[in-house]
Order: sequence, then C-alpha cells, then structure tokens
Amino acid sequence: MSRIFRERRTSYQPRIASFEDRIREYERLERFASGQGPQRTFNPGLISAHQGLQDDLNCAEEDADNLVDTENSLQAEHFDTGNHDRDPLDHDHLSGDVTIDLLGHARRYHTQSETANWTTSDWGNDRSKIFCDCEEASCHYRIVDLIDLNIQKRRRMRFCKCIPDLLHLLAHGYLGCSPVAPQTAFSFNLLGFHSHLWQWCTVGNLPFMNTMQAWLEERSNPLLTSSGKRRDLRRSFTAAVDIYRALSNRSNNIFKDVMNLSGQEILAKESCPACFGPTARAASQPLIICLDGNFQHRHHFAASKNYLDLITPSKFIHPDAIQEMNNKILAQENLHRVRNKADRCADAHKAADDKRSTSTWKACDDTGLMGSCCRHDAAIYLANITGGGEKRKYPLAIMNQILQDVDSEREVRVLYDIGCTMKKFIGLRHMFAEEADRLHFGTSVFHSYVHNWKCQLEFSPRFNDGWGLSDGEGLERLWSVLSPLVSALRHATRNHRLGSLQLKVEFHNKKGIISLVVWIKHKYKMACEKGDAASARLNELTRVQNPFSLDQSTYNREFFESQWQDQRNFQQNHTDVETEERERLAVYLDRHATLETLRRRINQLAAHRENPAEEQNARLLVWHSKSKLYSHAVELHAERQPLYRGTHIGTTLSTRILAAIERRKGPITAAVNKFNGYRSDYLTRFAPEQLNLPENQPLTYHTFTNLSLESSFWQDVYLFHSQAPWAKNADVQAGIQAVLAIDRSDEEKVLVGKEFKCAISWAVKLHASIQAKLDDVGECEEEDKLALVKSILDEELSEHEALMRSWAGDVVELWKTIYGPTPLNHPWFSLVNSLPPPRFHATDNDKSEDNSEAILAGIDKGEEDAGSNVDGEEISAGDMLNLLNIANENLATNNSHQAD
Repeated sequence: MSRIFRERRTSYQPRIASFEDRIREYERLERFASGQGPQRTFNPGLISAHQGLQDDLNCAEEDADNLVDTENSLQAEHFDTGNHDRDPLDHDHLSGDVTIDLLGHARRYHTQSETANWTTSDWGNDRSKIFCDCEEASCHYRIVDLIDLNIQKRRRMRFCKCIPDLLHLLAHGYLGCSPVAPQTAFSFNLLGFHSHLWQWCTVGNLPFMNTMQAWLEERSNPLLTSSGKRRDLRRSFTAAVDIYRALSNRSNNIFKDVMNLSGQEILAKESCPACFGPTARAASQPLIICLDGNFQHRHHFAASKNYLDLITPSKFIHPDAIQEMNNKILAQENLHRVRNKADRCADAHKAADDKRSTSTWKACDDTGLMGSCCRHDAAIYLANITGGGEKRKYPLAIMNQILQDVDSEREVRVLYDIGCTMKKFIGLRHMFAEEADRLHFGTSVFHSYVHNWKCQLEFSPRFNDGWGLSDGEGLERLWSVLSPLVSALRHATRNHRLGSLQLKVEFHNKKGIISLVVWIKHKYKMACEKGDAASARLNELTRVQNPFSLDQSTYNREFFESQWQDQRNFQQNHTDVETEERERLAVYLDRHATLETLRRRINQLAAHRENPAEEQNARLLVWHSKSKLYSHAVELHAERQPLYRGTHIGTTLSTRILAAIERRKGPITAAVNKFNGYRSDYLTRFAPEQLNLPENQPLTYHTFTNLSLESSFWQDVYLFHSQAPWAKNADVQAGIQAVLAIDRSDEEKVLVGKEFKCAISWAVKLHASIQAKLDDVGECEEEDKLALVKSILDEELSEHEALMRSWAGDVVELWKTIYGPTPLNHPWFSLVNSLPPPRFHATDNDKSEDNSEAILAGIDKGEEDAGSNVDGEEISAGDMLNLLNIANENLATNNSHQAD
C-alpha cells in the first residue's frame, strides 16, 4: 500500500518538491516546447503529486500530460514566484479562469458556430489562420495524439508563439489536456458525448477510456509509447474533461453576469421556476422547502493531497458562511444563557444528534451533505458537512441564504426531519427574529411518524394548514439520484467531489425543469383524485345518523371539524412529563401482565379483585401494545419505500425487500397477537357493547400490512381516558380524516395553480430579458467580447425557446383543467405562438430536398415500438406489491412526484 494511505495527513499546506526535481521537470518541459516561448515555472505540487513520479521524470517516452495531477487537474497552475505576472495559460481556480482565456473562449464559440457544433465534414480542418497570421518560419511543430469518437491518430501539429497551444488545438476541434506543450488532445465531439453519458449513467473515466480505446483500435492504429506499450489515456482524459467542464461553467457564469441576475432569478433558472419565478403578490405564495442530511457521501481524509484551497461551487454554501452561522449560534447562546437540554425527537434522530461511532468519522474530512430542495424535488442549496452529524449550523446556513435570496415578504415553510426541534432551537436563541412571522416549521411526512402524537398534531403537514400535500421527502429522491457517486467520490479529491456533485445536481434540476409542467399537471390530478375520494367518504358519512347530536341529525362537516379541534386541544394539553410517566407505567403493567399469565399457567393466581385503577391500567396496556405495533408499521413502511418511488427495481433489490419483510413477519405477528389479547380483555371487562363492532375485530397480519400510517387506527385514543366522540367512535375518526384530506387537497390545488402561473410567467420574463439584452449588447466596443456574449446569449435563447415549445401542449391542457374554458389571456400563449421554428444544424450530410416541415413531422411514435417491452430483470413496483399481497392504493399517493 502506498505510504500516503498509511499515514494520516496532519496539514493541508502544500508539499513542495525538491529543487532538483523542479529543475529536472522544467528542463523536460523546455524540451517539449522546442525552446520556444517565455520561460515558465511549473507548480511543484504537481510534480510531487504521486510517490512514483520520480521514476517517470527520467523516462523520455512518458507524456507531459501525465504530469498534470489527476486529482488536481482542474486547477493545474504555474507556480507563482511572486516576481512575474500570472501566465495566460494558467489553470486558474474554478471560479472561471481556466487554461483558455476570455479571448480563447470567444474563439471557441466562433469555431463551434463555423462547424455547426463540430458536425460538418471539415470540422477537423485547421482554422488557426483566423486566430493568428504568424509566418511559417516563426512556427514550430510537435507530435500530438488526437482522439475522436471514431478515430485516433498521431499528427504533426503546427504551433506558434502568438497564441497558446490550446487554441491551436481548438482550431482543429480538439481540446488539449495540458496547459503547457500538450501531447494529447480530445475532440469536442468526444468530450460532449462523454458529458451526456456521465450525466445519465455516471460512467467512470477508466472504463470509458478503456471502452473508447478498444472501439478506436478496431478502426485505427493503436497509440503506443516509444517502448511499444499501449498508452494509458485515463489521466490525460480526466484533465481534458475537467477543462471542458470548467469552460461550460464559465459560459454559465458569463450569462449570469451579463444578465445581472438576482439570487432569486438564479434559483428560478437553475433550480425551479415554479417556486422562484416572478409572482404578482409574493406574500400570497408561500415557499415550501425541505431539509435533510446524508452521510453516505463521505470523503476519506487520505484520498487527496489538497495542494490548493477548497473551491466551493455555486450550489454549495460557502464554508465561511457556515462558520459565520456557527459563531452567531454561539454568540446567541451566550447572550441568552441557553443550556442544552435533552430532546426526545432529536434523541430519536441519530444523525441529527450525532450519535454515531467515532470510527465512522475518524477517517473522513468530509462526513456528508446537508441539502435543501423545493416541492418539485429541485435542489436549492447544499452544504458540505465537515465532521460529526447534522449540526444546526448547516441547515441554518442554508435557510439564511434562501431567506436572503427570496422576497422579504414571502412566507417560507420548512419541512425537516426534526422541524419541531429546529423551531425550539431557533426560538431559544432568538435567531431570525426579523423573519419570525414568515418562517414556519414542520416535520416531513414519513419522519413525522416516529414523533409522538402530540408532536405530530403540531408539526405534521397532514394535520396543519398551509402545507397542501407536500411530503418533505424530495431530498430522499435526490439522494437516490446521487447514490451512484457515493463510492467513487470517497476517494476523489475534495474539489473533484464537490464539482461532480454540482454537475449531477445541475443535471437533476435541468431534467426537473424540462418536465416541470408535466409534474405540476400530475400533482393537480393527484390532488383532485385524493380530494374526490375524501369527499365521497364524507358524503357517505353525512347520510349516517349522528348518535351524539341532540336533535338526532346526521353527521356534517362542521361536527367533524369541531371534533378535530376538541381532539387537538385535549391531547395538546397533556404535558410531556405526564406522557412519559404513563409510558413507564405501561411498560411496568406489560411486564406485570406477562408475570400474571405465567402464574395462571401454574395455578398460582390469587382471586381477581377489581379496583378503580383497573380500567386505566387495561387501557394503558392496549395503548402500549399498539405503540409497539406502530413501531413495526413504520419499519415495515420504510422497507417498502423503494416500491413507492415509481421506478423499476432490480432482482437484487426485490430479493432484499422480500427478505426484510419476511424477517419482520415473526415479531409483527407476535405484536399483533399481544395487541388483540389486550384489546379483547379490555373490551370484555369494561366495554362489552363495543366488542362486536367492525373496528374492534381481531387484527390480522394481512390487515396490519395494509394499514396506512395516516389511518385513524394509530391515534393515541387509549393513552388518556376520554369519552368524547373522537376517541371512541370510528365514524367520527373517519370523518375527521376525510375533512383533513379535503382541506389538504384544496390547499394543494391552490398551490399548484400559483406555481403553474409562476412557471409560465418566468418563461415569458426570461425570454424578454434575453432578447432585450441581445438588442442592447451591440453597444460593446470590444469585438471579441461582443462576439462571445452574443454567442452565449443566442445559445441560451435557443435553449429557452426549445424549453417553451416542450411545455406548450401541457400548458394549454393544464390551463383548461384549472381555469376551465376561460380565454387564454396570459402573455405566454401569444409568445409561444410567435416563436420562430426550431433551429437545425445544417451539416454536409443534409440533402437539399430535406425541409424543416419533414424534420418537424418526425417519426410516427409507434413505428418502432413493435419490439419487446421487457425490461430485463426489472420488476414494477405494482407487481411487487401484488406479489406481497399489499394494497397498492398508496402507490399513487406516494408517487405524486412522477409523471403520468
């Protein structure tokens, strides 16, 4: 094992190579450059990056590209001695200054336009004459290996002193992988293909290059070193990919700078236009976000050398902001003399309470991620967790940034696994005092089930107004998208780790924006279906006579609403201390009942004597056994969560789900039997008239597995003695559930309608802003910058118009669904109808008889669908639920984030 993996790093200060090594490498680079150009001093950190590089320095056949440390290739830079200006070929930091300067970036767009995005037959021809006019005598030549999608070749390339070598390669449609004297270059076609492949498949650089080399060597001569060995292109390709990504990032930054976008406008474009787009009245449209931590995305301490400072991508909260929030927390604690107290909800949340073995963190410098997303599963901001668990500084830093970005009058609602604890934490320290009126907290739906009933009444989004059908589980779906990166990024550099996460998050958000209107349409449909089902149930109950009414009338909505309010008031008036005392008593009584059962078996039980406390004790036993059942229900629901995500599951996962459910069957059956016994005993002794009611029939394993966690069955009606209708009547409990479902569905439809208008208003506004900027940018005096800006704006406008066209059909359908046959009077419709036809690349392969109408007509959707629709070894979630004999009614409600 390499020494670097045996020894722990104690400092992140750069390790400087010996002077002899630096001189040797300098001379080697001078030889590669044929003695041309100014002297350059190279970053010594790049030379000492690998322990085995000393032998490579003496081997002339090795590539200069390989000297770029693959772990720091994105920031490969010249060593700044302090007595000269930074070289224009520097690999500067990820903030945008890469090997190709602003002028070269403009020329890249020019060449890309000249070749119709590298698709014409002459895209690989030399176009360096448009960059320079050097005489042949002042030029020099060097052998460069060129790798494309369909061919690899070794060519003698011409270079000059007036422009960087990378621009000469760019003029041929290739991107070099080294800032100085590159010997390897990859075509923009290949890099673009890899970019899309990585976004969809997360393919690693090593298997990708091995595949490409095998593919290319079938079509062209292999690339060999002077010793006859096959070239290892992985490190060179990694460097080229990093430069390619940095160029794309620079274009995005230029667009934001030119457009002068505000924080909210950036979030609308990069995260979710439905949540952050323009709205007429910000105060009337709440922003609902969710927070969550993930500790799978760890980074090993010894995996990177960290010669350069950590670079924070735009989607990540800067470490300085996190530290500033931590200092503010400490200051407020000292000011208000806050003492840390145990919290039941936080204690039950291991990650939040940092109750993990120290061995989990000791080998890691980055221990996880804290994320935030909107109702539409779009990532807003991430925070890199450095040591320990979900410390409060991370979610608070994210919240603070979001509050700064959005309108100061807008209500912000936060769903968090321990939203109850977060509210207490902020209140005790008097933080966000100015935003207290517009800041509200809740617990995510699934995690709320592990909170006690009193906490659910106050913080569950299903029991409180203003949340609609938001579930707060969007980040669970984001973590699923990022899961393929977990193992690979644990051993990457810290900068590569954050950069890769940023790219994957950007792609996830981009896909979400493309399907946003479809998503909104589906959410509206699900809200209508859930509301209609609840209304039908409520209508059935309104035909049933109300036994609690003095005038013998039937049930009505007002009665159920009053009962729900009585239930909330009754159960919220009991203190946590009282609840804990009753829980301890229930545990004691359960053990006592077990002993009594054993005594009966050996005929040692004394004559039974009832006393006034017997009924209360029997009720506590029923409640305690139901609490155990509830824990099993939550765990079983967690095991089945993959079935509710709307995606296919493979054979391995389905086997694990079946095995996990089978393991729980025994304990669940025992808990069901104990509950049936306690309940039957209680009803027989104290409520015999209720023994034969349908809701009091013995519970079976099949019935238990089909119980929803939102069922009224789980309410703690046995914990406190109450004879109110809500506590003892199943019809009243069902009516309360129906009223709550109707309220949440109505809220959801209102939220969806506002988000829909917000999204299309954003599309109209951004289109107008880009068009206006294109008209105004002509006043720029510098032609190269003008050409670059216009190219970027034109590209953004084209992509935005394509997005609007993809939305058009669904927008019309959703508008008619929400607003009925009203006139299409939104500016969206006139703009979409006036959009120019889509642009197509006019390559040499296009025939003159082809026309845009034929292209637009496309191919019949069903023409090539005659093949098998079998998905290999995948199984649908619905089939899996049927296999388990589980009612799949939850599949639709839990899948509301999926499209039709």
